[in-house]
Amino acid sequence: MLKQKKRARCLNIYHIKQFKRIIEKLKESIVLVEGKRDVEAMHLALGIEALPTAYRPREMNWILKEMIGKGKEVVILTDLDRRGDELAKILEQELSPFFVCDIKAREIIGYVLNLRAFEDFDKQYRKFLIEYADIWRC
Repeated sequence: MLKQKKRARCLNIYHIKQFKRIIEKLKESIVLVEGKRDVEAMHLALGIEALPTAYRPREMNWILKEMIGKGKEVVILTDLDRRGDELAKILEQELSPFFVCDIKAREIIGYVLNLRAFEDFDKQYRKFLIEYADIWRC
């Protein structure tokens, strides 16, 4: 996982292009987040209907039933903390037999938006769009 320290980010065109590709991918994929506030943040920022994850692996059947037929790839966007890391690994293990899973996107999004919790995605995304408007349009 990319380490986030209290130093300034050093974003370059590569980071921004990579982030742009991830945003497009989110619009075409099944997006899993941790909770209701994360779902709301993704909807406000991108209009994405993200699914909240179960906190217990035995509830995985509910998630699978919700996702069947909705997309080919699953992007797991759990928070960038120990609990989020553990949940992302569990989800990837449980879902990888059925779907292509991406757990790296969360780290890139976290780095570019200086984000730890996805409930702040909408605010940080808006700040990013203002700060990097000229580059984002390219």
